[in-house]
Amino acid sequence: MKYVFVFCVFFWLSAIDLVNAESKNRFQYLVDGLAQGSLKTQLTQCLSLPLQTSDFSISHRGAPMGYPEHSKEGYLAAIEMGAGLIECDAVLTKDKELVCRHSECDLHRTTNILQTELSSQCEAPFEPWRPGRSASAKCCTSDLTLKQFKSLCARSDYVDDRATTVDDYLRNKGPLEGKESDQCGTLQTHRESVRLISSHDRKHIPELKRMDPQTLRSLNLTVEQYAVLLLKEYQA
Repeated sequence: MKYVFVFCVFFWLSAIDLVNAESKNRFQYLVDGLAQGSLKTQLTQCLSLPLQTSDFSISHRGAPMGYPEHSKEGYLAAIEMGAGLIECDAVLTKDKELVCRHSECDLHRTTNILQTELSSQCEAPFEPWRPGRSASAKCCTSDLTLKQFKSLCARSDYVDDRATTVDDYLRNKGPLEGKESDQCGTLQTHRESVRLISSHDRKHIPELKRMDPQTLRSLNLTVEQYAVLLLKEYQA
């Protein structure tokens, strides 16, 4: 029984990506993917166990396999599923505001920016797939002001590298295609994430992401000053 419990804990952590009725579907999705055998039989016993809040359960990017990553909806799903610690990866916008993104230059993958007029501000425009070269783009938080950033939709980090159009590039190919992961998620500033997580009595795991040194110089910031911006938001 001890080993069954350990297996259940592991799958609880994996199941953190969905909420309420969907939570059991996520768990079932994981179990169904296993080959028939004693492990699958043991894990089936976990389906009826209650979910509990635990600091052993850490939310990474919110709940990205079920909801747009680093979105308000994803954070709330992780909280509802029992995550004791919630992560916000922090990077800067053009006007020195901290926002929650997994990296400085992932907006072309994790938002709908390529489908908006703001795509003209991206560091590198969309380039379609062609033989010998994957579809690509490069859009950074440092390309946008906070107001512009907040006008976008958060989305799951899935793209089609063989796409010839932007819409095909952003068509969700994730494990839960057509569900919450396809919705327009609410982007979060770091300050908003602190308030949201604290209001639900959960703990924080901030990660100050590496920014291009040239970007920091253009913002007149050292790495140390960049870190102080994050600390000040917790102090506030």
